[in-house]
Amino acid sequence: MINVKENSNIYILCPANFETGGTELAHQLVDFLISRNLRAFIVYIKDNKYQNAHVPEGFIKYNVRVASEPIDDDNNVLVFPEINFSFIKKFESIQFIFWWMSVDNFYLRTPIYEFLPFFGLFQTLKIIYIRFKTNQNIFGGLSLNDMKKLDNKFLHVYQSTYAKHTLLNNNVNEILPLSDYINSDFLAEQNLNLSKKDIILYNPAKGLKFTKKIIKLLPKYKFVALEKLTRKELSDYLKISKLYIDFGNHPGKDRLPREAVLNNCCVLVGNKGSAKYFEDIAIPNKYKFDEKDLDLIIEAIEDIILNFEVCKNDFHFYRNRILLEKDKFHSEIEEIFNL
Repeated sequence: MINVKENSNIYILCPANFETGGTELAHQLVDFLISRNLRAFIVYIKDNKYQNAHVPEGFIKYNVRVASEPIDDDNNVLVFPEINFSFIKKFESIQFIFWWMSVDNFYLRTPIYEFLPFFGLFQTLKIIYIRFKTNQNIFGGLSLNDMKKLDNKFLHVYQSTYAKHTLLNNNVNEILPLSDYINSDFLAEQNLNLSKKDIILYNPAKGLKFTKKIIKLLPKYKFVALEKLTRKELSDYLKISKLYIDFGNHPGKDRLPREAVLNNCCVLVGNKGSAKYFEDIAIPNKYKFDEKDLDLIIEAIEDIILNFEVCKNDFHFYRNRILLEKDKFHSEIEEIFNL
């Protein structure tokens, strides 16, 4: 387990120059640790190298310190997401916290033999091709077995129930929850009574091929792709739209469904990854679908658009859970770092 002392430095690796849910989460962690008088630092990285970078504009509101690189000392702690687990090879003494924000992103970086049963043959061949084209190590990477060989100075923490079950199913038992919470920009209560329009939002980065089938079958409705938007533009669309759909892979407890619900949108999702777990997306099963149920999905969309005032009540429980996430996140940090 992790042992934090008065003179310990806690470093959180974070991709440089990105404003995403995962990078914001890293800044939120540092912000809270500093508020509890711990020596916590963001360490920016790019292309697996340390990077001198400024705090992104959207994260300036957080109280963070930046370090150029971690000091490899057994009093110190290094927290890093699954996309950077290979960094353990750079250190001999420091304590590790493996932060599972996304299960799928870990398997995209593991050896072929590990992600073959996870993704299947077709997707595995596709990943091999992408690695080859981008000059990546085709067959290498860090496996779960590599991580099991560490001494007792490590801990796995998981953002989603999906990640928790993945770890337990692989006999990884040194685990604790470390979730997240939604940016307070999306919590304005006055948005809940705004007039909603027959607009359906979707994330074109996820499940786009299937989403296009839905769009083709419902030409009478306006579909808006949530891409290349400022935070204000995203918020404005969430305020006025009735529905957000997401039939992607849900590699972790995704933010867009929660941001949608906080803005009084209804949500339809598939049943991949974290979406199949009620703990991660706490909506009734009638709003979760297998892709083969295209006709049922179309019916559900029609019902939500036509009967929005009734359907929105089915999302109150999920919304209330989301509003409690910040306190939950802070209590999880306190347990992990023994505050």
